[in-house]
Amino acid sequence: MAVLSEDYWDTAQVCEYLNIRMNNLHQIQFRGQIKWVAKDGKKVYYNREDVIAYKTKRDSRGKNS
Repeated sequence: MAVLSEDYWDTAQVCEYLNIRMNNLHQIQFRGQIKWVAKDGKKVYYNREDVIAYKTKRDSRGKNS
């Protein structure tokens, strides 16, 4: 299974979109802010909408200060 659908992003796509490193993504996942939704072997997939919502929330926090 190479790609589930356009609705899901793998770890590399999420890190690129959020402009973070994999370690930071693991921390975000550990805190329960983004949860992976599917796994194929060692590849983990995240819901694209969840990632976009997280980024929107994260970006808005900085502007309210």
